Amino acid sequence: MPTAAAAAWYAELDGLDTAAISDIKSTHLDHITEMLAEYDTLTEQEKEYLPADIEETLNEALSISQNKADAILELENAYASYQLSEYSEAGKAALSAALQDGIDAIEMSASQADITDNTAKFIDSMDKVLTAEEEQENNPDDDDTSDDENDDTDQSPSDDNTDSDKDDEDSDLNGGQNNNTTGRPNQNQNGSGQNNTGSENNESAGNTQQNDSQTSEKPGAQQNNGSADTGDITDSQNITTYIWIAVIAAILAAAAIITAIYIRRKKIM
Repeated sequence: MPTAAAAAWYAELDGLDTAAISDIKSTHLDHITEMLAEYDTLTEQEKEYLPADIEETLNEALSISQNKADAILELENAYASYQLSEYSEAGKAALSAALQDGIDAIEMSASQADITDNTAKFIDSMDKVLTAEEEQENNPDDDDTSDDENDDTDQSPSDDNTDSDKDDEDSDLNGGQNNNTTGRPNQNQNGSGQNNTGSENNESAGNTQQNDSQTSEKPGAQQNNGSADTGDITDSQNITTYIWIAVIAAILAAAAIITAIYIRRKKIM
């Protein structure tokens, strides 16, 4: 029956003849094309059971679907024109996102004007994505930060060597200080003729042994007080010198007194 053929054909439209433009997708293009081709095979009697403007409505839907497909193709061609190797991972992701967002917007367009605007909008979005070289030009601080980190890394071995050299110097200083402490010069050379000098030397030797003991127990303190110990040695030597001067002066004074007495006695005789 004519009504049965017409009804079957209309059912296959799946509502495309009444769908809003935003519901007509680029993926409907082939189906609408096939339905129009089948419509032409219907007899005039069968077409009488269908809406009078069905063919016009389907042609409008076909135009919308075709325009959306063309816009998406334009967007995909624009994406393909970019050399992805020139972009960072972030740049590649931005291009891909602009492409997908553009396709979604075109498919949801509710008019031909919307299709045109969305196509231009997302092509412009892709064009604004920076290449890796442009990112570096616009963000020179990132390169400076990387260089500073490399400089800090390069300086680390030098700092370690400086610390090592300092430790060696401290070790040499400790060794030299211990030698001066245990072997103070001229401590025992002048003690054979004078009891006071010998006593002073013995006291200095005692102090030296005590300092040696403290040095052995606390090398860190010996290192920090090296200059003070050197001052003690100098003071001790100065004291010894003063004692010798006093002794000599006393001897000379005694000799002068003895000489004066001798001369006086001689005159009396």
